[in-house]
Amino acid sequence: MTDLAVVATGVPDGVPIVWLGSLGSSTAMWERQIAVFGATHRCVLIDHPGHGASPPTSGSLSIAGLGADVVAALDRTDVANAHVVGLSLGAMVAIWLSAEHPGRVDRLTLMCTTAHFDD
Repeated sequence: MTDLAVVATGVPDGVPIVWLGSLGSSTAMWERQIAVFGATHRCVLIDHPGHGASPPTSGSLSIAGLGADVVAALDRTDVANAHVVGLSLGAMVAIWLSAEHPGRVDRLTLMCTTAHFDD
């Protein structure tokens, strides 16, 4: 398990939106969106392992493993239920989160993604 870097900003008691980025990105990719949504929502931005401020993982990578790391990050930041926004790899993790922990996801926004990679 990787202790992912989390940036929480916006309205502290607002409805949370979790932002999961693409491969090779960091939470900085969401700056323009946070400038708008942060005025009305609690924005929780999470870096994947080895991205942004998150350390690299010591184990093998899988969507389920990345998803479990996100669940642990949500637990650490007291986010029980949220709107979840994912781009590319982040959207694949969001799909896993909504399938494995449906009670944690209120609304799901998926961009430029797929449900699985071929071998």
